[in-house]
Amino acid sequence: MDGYSRSLYTTEQLALIDQNTIEQQIFKRKFIIPAIRSLLGIHLQERANIVNDTMSPEQKNIIAKIPYDAFLAPVYQDDNNQKRAFVHLNNELARNNISVMYVNMPLDPLRSGTIPDTTRENFFTFMNSTGVKNYDFEQRYAGYDFHDLVHQNKYGREKFSRDIASIISREVNGDAV
Repeated sequence: MDGYSRSLYTTEQLALIDQNTIEQQIFKRKFIIPAIRSLLGIHLQERANIVNDTMSPEQKNIIAKIPYDAFLAPVYQDDNNQKRAFVHLNNELARNNISVMYVNMPLDPLRSGTIPDTTRENFFTFMNSTGVKNYDFEQRYAGYDFHDLVHQNKYGREKFSRDIASIISREVNGDAV
């Protein structure tokens, strides 16, 4: 990684990036048990139990009361590392003749409703200024398509997968979206 690319990461992120092979193997071990649990759960439960893996509306409402910016850094600053990294990544991909599209991921309407309009406007102004093709899925799905406020349940994931596959197919074939 060049010096500019390294400057876009925090010390903690660089420590993970710079791990040697043994350190990487030790780090990856923490994912083994959750992966096994997930695999066993999928194979041991009936489809109805997997599909309905959704928090209750009461649980979602409690979490939705936490302000949005408590979860994510605001994007209103004109100059920050996330924006510089985004532009740098896009430039590197374009330089290597790799075309990209970005997707603003779906959110439960309760979480989406907590995002200040100024944050949303700034985000799309920035995205549009980059010239990168982007698709907004943030408010596309209903609350019943989500397990919690940011993760879709099985039904939501299936809908999202179909929608993304359709967009990719149109992009690859050069059709208008």
